[in-house]
Amino acid sequence: MDKGGQTLSVTEFAAMTGVSRERLRTWERRYGFPRPVRVAGGRRRYLAADVGRVVAVRRAAEDGVPLAVAVEQSASPAAPAVGAGAFEAAVDRAPVPVALVSGPAPLRLEHANAALRALPGAPAPGDDVEHLAALREHFTRDLPPGEVEHPAWGGEGVDRSLAYRLPAGPGEPPMVAVVGIGSSRARGAPPARRP
Repeated sequence: MDKGGQTLSVTEFAAMTGVSRERLRTWERRYGFPRPVRVAGGRRRYLAADVGRVVAVRRAAEDGVPLAVAVEQSASPAAPAVGAGAFEAAVDRAPVPVALVSGPAPLRLEHANAALRALPGAPAPGDDVEHLAALREHFTRDLPPGEVEHPAWGGEGVDRSLAYRLPAGPGEPPMVAVVGIGSSRARGAPPARRP
């Protein structure tokens, strides 16, 4: 992620959306979507805010909607906001841990995708996840998507995740999405000890 915590590399973006790097570039050429940001050296960085749109386009195309129509519909201001139920369905097959957390007190795991559920020792929906205290500010302030470090979901080490608040409708509890982007184990660093 960049220093502002708002963009992802093409590899991270492809992993989070389930759309290959090559397909992302084809969509960009043909439809102007998604529109990456260019950084030093001309590298592409994708906005974290575009993850939901790309997943929606991918799923619509999988359901037989012509790609041009799916892209146009995803950009339509009349399109409904993505609620927690649609978010859960879209991310359940993501290859990285994804969680929905309610809060701010207590912090509670509301949904865990398949990748998170597969981790030994990971919390189950309904469990308190107070080790994610870094998320509290996402409930109390209007923060952009940002990177947070927290104790690893399934045991020792430190995980890095992208955290952002989901839109909530009337009467819905506030939710923060937590999307895994790395861990000390994956980077080869020595695992941090949990207190």
